[in-house]
Amino acid sequence: MHGTDAGLLSIREVLAIAGVVDAVAGADSDAGRLAVAWTIRNRVHGSSQPVAAVVGGLCRDLPADARCRCSPAALLDRRCDDGFCRSLAQVALAWADAAPDPTDGAWRFHRHDRLPDWARDRSPTALIGSHFFYAR
Repeated sequence: MHGTDAGLLSIREVLAIAGVVDAVAGADSDAGRLAVAWTIRNRVHGSSQPVAAVVGGLCRDLPADARCRCSPAALLDRRCDDGFCRSLAQVALAWADAAPDPTDGAWRFHRHDRLPDWARDRSPTALIGSHFFYAR
């Protein structure tokens, strides 16, 4: 993994990842949040890019109203509501290897009611919460 020592994240990186999980899967159960957290972890661990670049790319892919919830400035001033705390907990479980990866190594995901161009010729490996998950 690029930019961190032995998989350790900075507090800012943890908050950014939790912000993405909350923005993407905030309406899902903890299982859905954990699946998104694991997918981000898989992507970060398999990427040569810094964590901030991976997370930034995920934020850019979000709708505008959700994108503002994962910006670094918004995260540092954010109140830790129930949803964000639950997302943060699922990120901690994924990064600590304290819960198994329910996505079987997925790198990408999308809402089940959408079909992005990149997913047209691929078969999902899992449907968890409101998202399909895809292996590399």
